[in-house]
Amino acid sequence: MLIPILVFLVVYVAITFELVNKAAAALAGVGVLVVLQITSTFSRNQNIYLKEESKNVSGLNYTLISHSSDIVSLDLVDHIITDKGEIERDKLAEYCIA
Repeated sequence: MLIPILVFLVVYVAITFELVNKAAAALAGVGVLVVLQITSTFSRNQNIYLKEESKNVSGLNYTLISHSSDIVSLDLVDHIITDKGEIERDKLAEYCIA
């Protein structure tokens, strides 16, 4: 647990004092964690699953695709439906975590 904290601090200092480019510092930090096998590189190691189901409701056929946990481009999403109903595309920003 100490190594990720140290890597974060080194990257933070490098960015804060502009010792290197932000992207280079972040990439180097992630690279160190991957090389030391502190973080995995593949989603299969993170228990992310994809589930596709063919549905037929009231004569309408569609495929429901769900992910357990993932980062996706919203350009690839047609509809987002939550427990509160469908979210309109122009209101998606209200639901995004930045």
